[in-house]
Order: sequence, then structure tokens, then C-alpha cells
Amino acid sequence: MLRARDGTIWVGYENGALATYRDGALRLEANVPKTDAFTMRFAQTRDGAIWVAAGRKGNALLRRADGRWAEIGANWGLPDDWVIDVTAARDGALWVTTLDAILLLRKGSRRFERMGTPAGHAAVSEDRSGRIWLSDDGGSRILTASPAASRSTVPTPGARRGFDTGFDRDGNLWGVNAAGIFRMRAPAARGEQRDTERIERFTAKDGLSSDASQSVLEDREGNIWVGTSLGLDRFRSANVAVSSEVGVPGPWGYALLGVRNGNVYVGAADGVFSIAPGGGPQRIAGAGGETHDLCEGPDGTIWAIQTGAALRIGANGIARVAVPAERDWQGCVVDYADSLLLASRTGLRIRHSSGRWDHLLPTRPDRSRRFLVPDQAWRPLAVLASGGLVRLDRSGRDAATILRAGLDDLSTAYSGARRTLLGGEFGISRVVDGRLQTVDAARFPWLIAPSGIVETSAGQTWLIGRAGLAGVSSSDLDRAFTDPRAPLRATILNLEDGVPNVYVRDGYRDAARGGDGRLWFATTGGVVSIDPARLLRNPLPPPVSIRAITVGAARYRDPTTMTLASGTSRLAIQYAGLSLSIPSRVRFRYRLEGMDEDWIDAGTRREAFYTNLGPGSYRFRVMAANNDGVWNRDGATLDFTIPPTFVQSVWFKLLIGLGVVGILVVLYLLRLKQVTAQLQNRFNVRIAERERIARELHDTLLQGFQGLMLQIKAGVNRVPDPAARQPLDEALKRAQAVLVEGRDRVLDLRSQGAASDLARAVFESAAGIADHRGPRIQMNVEGTPREIHPLVLEEIHRIGEEAMRNIKQHAAANLVDVLLVWDRGGVSLAIRDDGVGIPGDILDHGERPGHFGLRGMRERAERIGGRLTVTSRAGDGTEVALVVPRRAAYRDDPVRYLKRPRAILRAARKRFS
Repeated sequence: MLRARDGTIWVGYENGALATYRDGALRLEANVPKTDAFTMRFAQTRDGAIWVAAGRKGNALLRRADGRWAEIGANWGLPDDWVIDVTAARDGALWVTTLDAILLLRKGSRRFERMGTPAGHAAVSEDRSGRIWLSDDGGSRILTASPAASRSTVPTPGARRGFDTGFDRDGNLWGVNAAGIFRMRAPAARGEQRDTERIERFTAKDGLSSDASQSVLEDREGNIWVGTSLGLDRFRSANVAVSSEVGVPGPWGYALLGVRNGNVYVGAADGVFSIAPGGGPQRIAGAGGETHDLCEGPDGTIWAIQTGAALRIGANGIARVAVPAERDWQGCVVDYADSLLLASRTGLRIRHSSGRWDHLLPTRPDRSRRFLVPDQAWRPLAVLASGGLVRLDRSGRDAATILRAGLDDLSTAYSGARRTLLGGEFGISRVVDGRLQTVDAARFPWLIAPSGIVETSAGQTWLIGRAGLAGVSSSDLDRAFTDPRAPLRATILNLEDGVPNVYVRDGYRDAARGGDGRLWFATTGGVVSIDPARLLRNPLPPPVSIRAITVGAARYRDPTTMTLASGTSRLAIQYAGLSLSIPSRVRFRYRLEGMDEDWIDAGTRREAFYTNLGPGSYRFRVMAANNDGVWNRDGATLDFTIPPTFVQSVWFKLLIGLGVVGILVVLYLLRLKQVTAQLQNRFNVRIAERERIARELHDTLLQGFQGLMLQIKAGVNRVPDPAARQPLDEALKRAQAVLVEGRDRVLDLRSQGAASDLARAVFESAAGIADHRGPRIQMNVEGTPREIHPLVLEEIHRIGEEAMRNIKQHAAANLVDVLLVWDRGGVSLAIRDDGVGIPGDILDHGERPGHFGLRGMRERAERIGGRLTVTSRAGDGTEVALVVPRRAAYRDDPVRYLKRPRAILRAARKRFS
């Protein structure tokens, strides 16, 4: 397999077929000479040519340049032999190995040069310095410029058949030889004494899927991939080292202790081990039973508490001290007086001082010691069963109470240079002025039940718990103790980092620090170590790709821009972060622009779901972080559009809007018709009443009055004296005038409301004040007169008549303007004079005592549904304006437009033109 510089991946098959993978598509290569190869090796030279070694005799080397394939043979100086390996060097040269020759094709040349003879199957590789290495049955060595090979050979394993080698970024040589794989480590800074110490072999016994290995490849993140006949294996540098030299654990696991001189001591079932700074575990004491705990005295003496005995390890050797029988010793501590205190799970406490054991007085069950740890002044601290924390005196009794109670399910206690930390199911706590400050495990689950805590000189705090090994900044931890909302970012190391087992021993001191900066932890799978200052970090942000979008039953692969079906509302988008170091730790954030207001933290989930999407254009963005939290913020994008259905389109919404407007118009007109009908009914009732009164007046009062006048006239005619008859004749004339006026009133009551009647009535009212002493009258009529309700006509006339009467009596005006307007909105009457005006108090509060003119005008206007406005300023005249709306004034039906659509359109066209 080869990844070419243009990103194309070349793949070879056992039947000799070649294929390329690019842009998500796999294509078979055409016009390839038939090779029937068992294995293939690929290389690409600097001129872009692709070289394929078929691993057989005859047609064994192929070259593809300018889109054409060619067989390389004798015309290039290639012998007719089995081709084993082909390698392109950075200087543009091509190296080829056969069963009998090492060949070099220099840059720009068309002729191979023989550079030597291999010892069996051979492979060529180039290291970081540009040196060419040959690996064959005789080992691995550097090829010099001369045809003879160098004599400096590292004894790497040979090959049964086929050979593939390559250097990784750290300078290690990896090789597959059909019998497993090997690694030749690069020389360390301190150097190895023997070349054999540099060679590591891995077979199926070490976890390789098969010994029949065929190819090796290093990816961009430094992972080594090995292809075998049964699968694909990965090798990755681990941050956690397992010490296989430490013996087996006891029933309660290992005991750990880091001491002041930099050594770390490990207690196992088969002895006690010492680890010096920079070194490995060394056994210093043989098996003597399970080691329950380890503690250090002020003089550097190490005590190892075993079943039935205590080992005192000092500068003068190891002394064995008998211990009273007890199976469950829980902790030990040595105080500043060199007294050894022991506590058991059952509450038993003993003290060793001056060569003898003292049984301390028993205490209440809640005062029994669970853990014993020394503080920085070598004063013993005891964690009680009640959850309290006390300081002990030299006799082992309570000297001072630091914390009365409050800690349940404790799993560890640690006393450092600056503080004492306590861990349990709740998380981790510290004691400040007799009060607990806790970082809750509910917020940070990796804090649950730690069994060991240790601090580094670089300001880090590490612990071991159910999640594995966790390291945080000590300053961040202090901030989290005081601020429950403060973030706390942790480095988590677990099985994928080399921790053999996430389960820890049932101890309370499973962490220790060595003088070289390494941290040691005890697990049920062995004792492990890390170097916080040299943790491997992955600095490469992972490439991000959008693999597919699923809509219903349809799945579209590798989308970039697409248009979905109309009405799509639910979809799922699958994406990937291409980090192969620890894929399970790759984290994602995504956002659908046009839908999501902010980025969504998806954790390790690799699919996004959306429902209730509407029509529109969207952009989906996703970014990823590798296992060490390095983000690729450019990420990947997917643009897609969801066209609207007809019911989602603007036209449909416009139709709905027009329909709603139409319904509102219809409802308004219906309401207008209803109100008009109600008003018309009121008018009809009043008109009927007026006509009834008119009939009654005409048939009774006027007719009787006329008959009475005829009788009086007859009587007057009988008066012989003209002088006496003259006053009576005058009275009859006035009575006749009153009768005529009464008939006119009756005629007005029966009037049908012609427009000309209103104009004439207003004009006559105006003319009534225009005598030789009265003001000058100007009257204008605008618009087209229309038939109005009789009551409206009468009320408008009476309002105008009252206004004229007020002008004559009070205004002292010289000019009166009268304006009568007919329009679509209704009837308007405005009467303005240039007289003395109306005083403000009268205009604001009403009439003078005993006068009701203005009030009567307003009442008349309200009865016909009109609005009367009177404006005046002293010395500037008065204006009386009456507006009667169309629905109240005109007799025609305003809802007729519902029956005449053309009239509606014509009216709208005129209004907006």
C-alpha cells in the first residue's frame, strides 16, 4: 500500500490487480501488465513515478509515469530475478533488492547499478539522517557509497519470505519478516552496551494477530501499523510503563512508599523492592508474608509491616521484628520520637518503642483509627472511623482534633508539604480551619474513590482511582476547592495509555513519587510508573470529515453541497475525526448555522440529529479534538438546502394572508352592515313615530285648528263695526301664519331626506340672520349630494340653525362662512364666523346658566352617530364643525360592494392610483 503525494492511495491484490482510492471511490487500474503477485511493495520517486515490486520472477517491476504503465527489465539493467523490495530515497534515487543483488537507480538515470549481494531476503530503508540501511538474514547495516556493505551490523532477525522495513519518527527501525515483527531501537542518549539490547521481537505470543506479517506503516501521528494474515495491529508509544520486575501482589495488592532520599519502595507478596532514581526495581528482602504497609522514620529507617513481622530496613541492613498476631493491619506511621504506631481494621492499636510493643487503650468504635499518615513535622495523623481527623501524641493518644467528623467512605489520606488531602466516594477534600472543602465527584467523575494521591515538585497533583490515573494542576485544584464552579481540566491515563488494570488495590497509599520525578502507582495488574515531565502529547489536530447524511431511508456519502427533497424536516449527519492514536478520546463540537445558536458539545458521539427543520439554506460545521485536546477549529462543513413545499412557499403564505385579509374585510363589512341596520332600524322607528305624529297633528290639531279658524272667521264677519273687527282680522292672519308654519313642520316630519332639502334648509337658516344689520353670508357646497336619512337631515339642519342663532345673538360677526361637503366618508358641515368668539370657561365647562345651545348641539350629533367640534378663541371667531359618517348619514347599503366585486376593484384602483 502507498499513499502518493497527491493523496491517492495505491492498493495491490494477490492476483496482481492494482486499485486507487481517492475522493471516497475505489477504482481498478486499467492496462496493468499481469503479474500474479503474492505480495506487492510500492514506492514513489521524486519525479512522481509510481513503482511496484510484484515479489516474483518475471514482470517483477512496474513503473507508471505520465498515465502509462511500463515493465522494467533488462533494458534498465534489472536482472531476471525475484524482486523483494523497492524503496524511494529522499534524494530521488530508487533502491531495489532481489534474491541475489542490491540495486540502485540514481535520480534521472535509466540504468540500475549493482551495490552488493544480500544474505537472503533483503529490504532497504532510509533513516532520518538520509542514510540507507540494508536488512537481510545477516542483520541490519548502513550501506555506504561503495559497493561493499558496511561491516557494522546490528543482529536483527532475518526473513522467511518477503521483507519490509522502515524507520519511524523516533529513529527506530521496524521490520516485518513473515515470522512476526522486530524493532531496532534508536541508540538512547546514554547508549546501550550491546546491540542485542536494542532488538525487540513481537509475535503472536505477545499479542500480534498473526506471525505471518506482511507490511509495516507509520501514520501521521506516529502510530505503527502492521498488516498480518489475520488482521491489522497497531503499536503506539505509551505514557504508562509497567514494571514487570516487581513480584506478584498480595491479597490486598501492593504497598507503596516514596521516601526522602528519592527511592520508592514496593511491598509485594514475594518480598520488598527498592527503586532508585532512574533505575528499576531491585529486590532487597525476600518473601516473609504479605506486606501490608510501608512507612519511613525521621532517621530514614524504612518499616515494612508484614504478616507476623515487621522488617526494619536501615543503613546497617534489615532487621526482623516480631509483630503481635493480626491479619488486618491497616496502616503504620513513625513519629518524631522514632516510635512505630500500627492500626488495624478491627481497631487494635499498638506502639513499638525502645524494643517492645505496647497495646494502647481501646477506644470507642467511632474513635478507632482507619488510616495513619505523618505530617511534615513527623507528627502522626489519624483518620477516624467517624470521619474525623486527629493529631496523635508520642504515646499514640489524641492530642488535637483537626476535624471532628464529616468524612464518609474514605479511601485514601495524603499529607503533603502544603496540605492534607482526603479522598473517598464523594471526591477529594481538604481541611481548612477545621472545615471541609470538597471537589465533588458528581461534577468530576474521575475523582471517585481515589486510593492514592501524590504531588509533584512542578505543581501537579496526581491520583489513582476507578478512572485510572488522573493529573491536575495543583493551583487549579485549590481554585476548585474554593469555587464550586471553577473548571478543573484533568489528564486521564487508563487502559489505552498502558495502565494494565483500572481496578486498584484496597489500600490508601497507592501512589508515590521518586527522586527522578517519576510517579509510581499500584494496581492489581502490576506496579506502573509515569514521568509527568515527559508525557507524550499528540500535537496534530485531527482531520475532520463528514461521512454521510441520512434522510429517511436514503444515505448520501461524502457530501459537500446538496439540495434535499422538499419538505425534509428530519435528518442525521455522520462525521469522523481522523485521529488513530486513541480514537475513543476524539471529541467533537458541531453547529448547524440557521438552527443552532451556539456550538453543541457532542463528546465522543459521531452523529448529529435534527428534527423540525424548515425550508431554507443551512451550513453544518463540525470540529474535532484529538486525545490530548488539540482542536482542529477549521473542521469540515456541509452546505445543504431544503426547498419549500407549496404550503411552505411564499406564494402559499401570501394566499393565506390575502385570505385572512379577505375574511377580515368580509367580517368588517358584515359588522358594518349589522351596525348600519341597527342604526337604520332606530331611524325607521323614529321616522315611523314622526309620521304618526305628523298624521295625528294633521288629522286632529291642524284640522281642528282650521275648523276653529273658519268658525272664528264666520263670527268675525258678523261683527258690524270695522274698527272692532280689525284686531280680530289681524289675529286671524297671525293664526293663519302659525297654521301654515305648522303644516310646514308636519311636511318636514314626512320628508324623505333629499340632499337638496339639506342644502336649502342650511341656506335658509343662514339667510335668517342676514338682515340689514346682520353679517354677510358665504355658503359653498362641495361634492355630489346624496340621499340621506331624514332624521340625519333634520338634526344637521337643527345644529346649523342653532349655530346660526348663536352667531346672531352673541358673535357680533361681520362674515359667516358655511361649507357643506358630500364625500365617500359621509357629510360634513362647517360654520365659521369672525365674531368675538366664545369665552374659554364656557367652552370648557358648558353653557351659561339657563342656556343649553351647545349641549343640545352635541346631543343631536351623538344621536345620529356624528362628531361635533367647537373651536374658538376670544376675539378670533368661532368654528362649529360637524362630521356624520357614511354609515349613519347615507341611505344606500355600504355592503353592496360584496355583491359588486367590480365596484370594489374600481374603488381600490382609484384610491391607489
